[in-house]
Amino acid sequence: MTGTAGAAEPFPPFTQPVVDAAGVVASATEQQVGTELIDYRTRSGNQIAVAVVDSTGSQSIEDYTIDLARAWGVGQKGADNGILLLIAYRDRKLRIEVGRGLEDELTDLQSGRIIRERLVPLLKRDDVTAAVLQGTRAIRVELGDTQVGELPPALGAGKDGGGSFGRWLSIAFVLVFSALALVGRGRRGRRGGRGGLGDALLWGAALGGLGGHGGRGGFGGGGFGGGGGGGFGGGGAGGDW
Repeated sequence: MTGTAGAAEPFPPFTQPVVDAAGVVASATEQQVGTELIDYRTRSGNQIAVAVVDSTGSQSIEDYTIDLARAWGVGQKGADNGILLLIAYRDRKLRIEVGRGLEDELTDLQSGRIIRERLVPLLKRDDVTAAVLQGTRAIRVELGDTQVGELPPALGAGKDGGGSFGRWLSIAFVLVFSALALVGRGRRGRRGGRGGLGDALLWGAALGGLGGHGGRGGFGGGGFGGGGGGGFGGGGAGGDW
């Protein structure tokens, strides 16, 4: 489907799962990802589409992406189970738009993490091909697809505290707070008192910090038939590089 939204750039036609209107994705990977997304749609019913454009014109990345997702009709009507990954190459911006029916499975937080940890580091290297491959696979993992296989390490994890340094720092905090709690309990025990509230606060702070960095929610052929009329309500996340 081709159209315009305000003074934005014209929408590219939705002819395959990966539409590279900017001509920056390797053709072999474009076909590979397309095959993977068609297979995933056949197995799950969910539809993931990718659009790589030069620019969104006068529209914001948010408005352009949701307008394109609706124009393409990504996902099934009624189920609203579509996802659109859009990369505006010349604008250096991107967004993951999530259909209403998948907002609980791929939250805004999860979408943002995929963008920061996986897509932005690759796009900063001008590796759009790898970004499309890893981005779509990371989305499928979050949706519970067990056929993705192991993903490579997230290049941007350290920025969000999700890398090994963040995990070891959290563990160190737990050990320190545990030792302090035990010492405090021993001293209070000799005085006949109990420090349950203090211990709870210490453990809560330590475990809260650990969980905040390490959690991942939702982890776990057929031919291309175009869009099915899925609905979108603005869920997802965006970023730039």
